[in-house]
Amino acid sequence: MPSAKNIKMLIVDDQKSMLELTKYSLNQLGVDQVFEAKSAEQALEMLEETEVHLIISDVNMEGMSGVDFLKHVRRDAKLKDLPFVLASGVQDRDLVKSAIEAGVNNYITKPFNVATLKKKLEAVVGELQ
Repeated sequence: MPSAKNIKMLIVDDQKSMLELTKYSLNQLGVDQVFEAKSAEQALEMLEETEVHLIISDVNMEGMSGVDFLKHVRRDAKLKDLPFVLASGVQDRDLVKSAIEAGVNNYITKPFNVATLKKKLEAVVGELQ
């Protein structure tokens, strides 16, 4: 059971309101080491210098999509096993299928509440304390 205080998470979303909502939700769960990126490209740069334990990324972003970002992460030898959760405002079977094929660990529909986020994260990293 990981301690939420020791987990470093990267959230990636091009909408400031969703970055803030996700960060707030993570803080409510006890996760206080939260890094933010406004694009997949910015996130990839951050990952070169910053170690994180899990990524939560929006699917639909300007530039590189969340699924393409996931593919980049999975191709990187250092990052390929990094837990990755995709967040989307739409429920699209084809999108979910392509995310699964790309190696996503979990999927969450926006908007979400703290309890739903906790459940999705715990399915990936185990029970948070």
